[in-house]
Amino acid sequence: MKRKLLDILAITTKRGQRRRSGIAVVKTLHLLNPKIFPLWDEYIAEAYLENVDTKKFDNYWKFKELVDMQYTWYKENFGEVEKAKFYKKLDELNYVLFTRSNLSAESLKNLIQILKENIVQVKESENE
Repeated sequence: MKRKLLDILAITTKRGQRRRSGIAVVKTLHLLNPKIFPLWDEYIAEAYLENVDTKKFDNYWKFKELVDMQYTWYKENFGEVEKAKFYKKLDELNYVLFTRSNLSAESLKNLIQILKENIVQVKESENE
């Protein structure tokens, strides 16, 4: 099935070559069921697993296991949250930190402050 998905979602380049993308497969799976499949790209994969082939679904599964461990930790420390919402917020954070890693130190400091405020707001709304 993994190979079929790679073939189905292959992209034809301007030179007429077929390019298979494991990331396209994961994005499609995420759209079909965001509660099960968190998003990733080359940069996020590299940050989590180092020197990883994103076409190999086994590597994605390792990434998913790490994300699920983060989800479990988050629930234990901050309370219940829907998995799809957690995946969405983590994807946004991963995008900022790894895909768009050209942020300045000042921008990262501001981002961390916003995240801290967000966590406090989430905790307060859960207590209401």
